[in-house]
Amino acid sequence: MPFQIYRHSSIEALQESRAFYRVASLLHDHYHHHSRPSVVLVGNVPTLRHGLTQLDAILFSEKFVALLDFKSCSGPIEGLDPDQPWRVIGSDHVVRSGKAINPYRQIARARSAWIPFLANAAARLPRMAAPHRHQLERAWRHLNGWILFYPSLHRQSQIMYPQEDALWFNILSTDEVLAYSFKTVSTLQLTAEEMDWFATEALGASRWFEHERILDNVIGCLCVVDAEGKAIAYPISSFDEFTIGRGAHQRIRVRAECRAVSNDHARIKADGHSVRIIDVSRHGTLINGERIEKGREYLLEDGDRLVLGGNALLTCKLWFQTRWSGEDITPPTDEPTQ
Repeated sequence: MPFQIYRHSSIEALQESRAFYRVASLLHDHYHHHSRPSVVLVGNVPTLRHGLTQLDAILFSEKFVALLDFKSCSGPIEGLDPDQPWRVIGSDHVVRSGKAINPYRQIARARSAWIPFLANAAARLPRMAAPHRHQLERAWRHLNGWILFYPSLHRQSQIMYPQEDALWFNILSTDEVLAYSFKTVSTLQLTAEEMDWFATEALGASRWFEHERILDNVIGCLCVVDAEGKAIAYPISSFDEFTIGRGAHQRIRVRAECRAVSNDHARIKADGHSVRIIDVSRHGTLINGERIEKGREYLLEDGDRLVLGGNALLTCKLWFQTRWSGEDITPPTDEPTQ
């Protein structure tokens, strides 16, 4: 199988489990129909010995290996000094980074600790007896470190880090992990058998067989009729989290003409079985004609009508339904339109 997931303890025990589910879902949807390349995702890796750090995940590919560090934050991040904390612009919120001063220093420290561990583990591979042993050992210096923001890295974020580290370090939105993995190439190249060996023998992880049931479970959809009168449904999976608005980075992007809708207007959050909405806008959101309180979670039920923009003109109207077939979308009588 080209894509496999391993884990130590329960994935739900991972503090950033939603980000892990999103990354796993993207990789699974792309790779599970392919015969190659092989990709292995290992989640919730503990400190296997003194001096190592806990890892949210490690991604093994035939072209590279990357340490993944997940961060849940949707606001704009400011980190102009690599030796100062990262903060959400306009607030006192500091992006968590364990014992390190900021996430860049956190993953740099993790990378420095894990490179010798993984290189020593690789010495037990059969091909390490070949003449190219030292070349493979040096290849671990190409270990990547990615910080993945969930649900997305805000477009107004300003983060600086040493340019000499750009060959191995990057900051992404979780939804960018697939595209970035396509273009990442290093001299650290493993076979499918070696990736499985690292997951089970070097890291002591076990296969996670529940991922297809969890990742492929669509529990509802948000529907909208576009300017041409065509109804579009946006599926919501079990552990989805995304925002709606006029901003270019939105999964559900509202037309620019709907001026009562904010760039980041509302957040949609699924918890496995139910879907909730959180208003984060300037002009408000209505559910079935009632204005909801900003910042508070509201459970969505089948047939709920949503109006983004409150009672203002140039709003966007949607509806929520628990049925999802991917086709034959039937709007309510008073069709919501953007």
